[in-house]
This record gives sequence, C-alpha cells and structure tokens, in this order.
Amino acid sequence: MALVCVSITATSTGAAQAEIDLAESNEAEMVELRLDFLAEGENWESLVSYGKLPKIVTNRASWEGGNSDEIEEVRLGKLIRALDIGADFIDVELKAADTYEKMTKGKPKKGLKILSHHDFEKTPSREELSLIYAKMLEKGADLCKIAVTANDISDCARVLHVLQAATNPTIMLSMTERGMLTRLLAGKYGSMLTFCSTTSGKESAPGQIAVAELRSLYRFKSIENLTKVYGIIGNPVSHSMSPAIHNAAFKHRQLDAVYIPLLVDDVEKFLKTFDEFKFNGFSITIPHKEAALK
Repeated sequence: MALVCVSITATSTGAAQAEIDLAESNEAEMVELRLDFLAEGENWESLVSYGKLPKIVTNRASWEGGNSDEIEEVRLGKLIRALDIGADFIDVELKAADTYEKMTKGKPKKGLKILSHHDFEKTPSREELSLIYAKMLEKGADLCKIAVTANDISDCARVLHVLQAATNPTIMLSMTERGMLTRLLAGKYGSMLTFCSTTSGKESAPGQIAVAELRSLYRFKSIENLTKVYGIIGNPVSHSMSPAIHNAAFKHRQLDAVYIPLLVDDVEKFLKTFDEFKFNGFSITIPHKEAALK
C-alpha cells in the first residue's frame, strides 16, 4: 500500500507550518519539505521538527527543475544539515550523487537517502529508465525516485513496467495530467508513495492531485494490487463528474475498485498499449466515441 506524501511549497516558514498542519488534518503520512521554494532567510531548520509527520527534505537544483541556484556545497550542505537535525529522508539528484558522497565521506550515516532523476521533457525508453534505475542502486540509493514527463498517456506504460520490476523501495511516476494514472495507481503497481499537493494550485510538479481529493474521491489508501481499475477516456476529461459518481458508488457497495480520469489523445494506441495491464472497463466521451467503435 502506497503512502500519501504532501509536498510543502510555501515561501515562508509560517505558511509552511500551516501547510504541514493541513497535510496532517487530511491524514497524510509524510511531507516533503521543498527548501527551494522558501524565500531566502527563512528558518527552514525549524520545519524539520515541526509537526508529527516524517519528513523528506528536498532542495531541488534549478538544473533539475527546481528553484535553487545555490552552489552545490551550500545546496547539498542543507540536506546534510537536515539529516543532522532529524530529517527522515533527503532527496539527492542522481547527477549530484558523487558530490554528495564526497561531502559526507567519513561521516556516520543518518536518515535515508533518496536518489532521484527528473525529466521535464519526455519519458525515456524502457531500457533507458532501467539503466537510470540501475545506476541509482550502484550509487547506494536507499530509495530510488524517477519522475518523467508523459507527453502521451501511453508513455505511462514504460514507467509501470520498470516500476513493477524494481528490486529496491522505489517512487516512480509520470508527470502532467496524461501521467495521472501513475500517481493514482501507485499502490497497485508498487510505488512506495505518491506526491500530492495541499490544495489545488500548490503543486510542486505537473499533475499532482490535492491530498483531500486523493484521499476521499479516489480512496487512495484502499488501492492495492488486486483493486479493479475503471476509467473515463476523453480529451478533455478533467471536468468529468464520472470519477466522483462511480467512486461514490464503489464506496457505497464496498467494492475494491477505483474509477479514474484518462486523458487520451489516441484511443487505439492507448487500448493497445494498456491491453496487458488488464484494466476492467472504460467509459468513453468526446471526442473519442466514434473512434472507439472502429
């Protein structure tokens, strides 16, 4: 069963504390502190011990899609300090792994290290994803994280294939609305957690879902390996009330099933790509109804 992790994207210490409080009230199980979102001079250290939830501390470099332009010794130094004061996890970019190892050589191990790779342009091939994953293991990752961009929903299949073959605790997801199924079905396919936002508009990455919606509408914590998957195929699809209606019915009937939105550009390609994943049924809306009949 995947964990619910809320990304904290506030720019001030006080606002970050309020976001942590909101995460706790919505039954999140972990929070990610995004130090690179905080304004310069904010007391980030106080946030590591604030609240009851375990913390992932991230200080994402601008060259990996984040906001930090600090020199590496300063940027990574904050992560090392976070472990010293009690952080449970830190997130180090795979490209920075060697620098981090040099900076921590000879120091006692504290907390757990996530090695991460982000691609904000595309989804690499299945072979390339596997090589990235293998390099993370080679570099001593306690946990592996791979987040890539889904330009078409079929890109998600490559991510799910590599995720299902993972041998180490792993977080793997496709960003953007077209990749939403990888976030929603994390518990079915073996991802350790899914990242979500405190509220709509507070996302740290494209395609994140608000924690309350994840918990209540999709009953995320009930999604496991045997959960049946249904969905609505459309473009656009985010406006559809079908997930709310069907998931409420599943909950009322106590069915182990979830109904998700599927932003699909090419119905035939989607159905062929995902045939092996054995989803249990689809509704089809505009503009794909005619194509589905072919």
